Amino acid sequence: MKPDVAALASAFGAGTVVGSVITLLLKHYLIRRSERHRRRIATDRATYEQRVTRLIAGNLCALIRSNRCRRGEREGLADLVQELSDGAHRELFLDPKVQAAWLRLVDKTAECGWLRLGEVVTERHIAEYTEAWEAWLHAARESFGPLPESDPPKLRGTRSSDFAEPAA
Repeated sequence: MKPDVAALASAFGAGTVVGSVITLLLKHYLIRRSERHRRRIATDRATYEQRVTRLIAGNLCALIRSNRCRRGEREGLADLVQELSDGAHRELFLDPKVQAAWLRLVDKTAECGWLRLGEVVTERHIAEYTEAWEAWLHAARESFGPLPESDPPKLRGTRSSDFAEPAA
């Protein structure tokens, strides 16, 4: 007489043991996945908050789109545009969509930054730049939540007299 495997398994609670092991493995996998997701978000937020990232997304954006910058800041922004042209500041965002949008923004910033500094930027260039900038903001918001662009860093002496007049 052959033993009935199913009867023996149910008699010894093997189904319960297997179910418990699968549940524990699944729980462990989900916890690790959730922790990786939280770390990625924290890392990408920290990358977003870096000074250079904020300069590119804030100050250079204002220069390119409206030709406004703080008095005495134009040379520093020109240096930053040169660094971008040389391939610097390609921060590593962990989210691939955010990283791809960032690289496109950096390339457009370098291109349009030179055009603005040379006073040959056109509305089409600004529209292309704005599209790249908004695509990056959208990808970042989707990846790691609301961004503090509505709450820019406080600048000392931000009276209107501190801003240089836009070049004609």
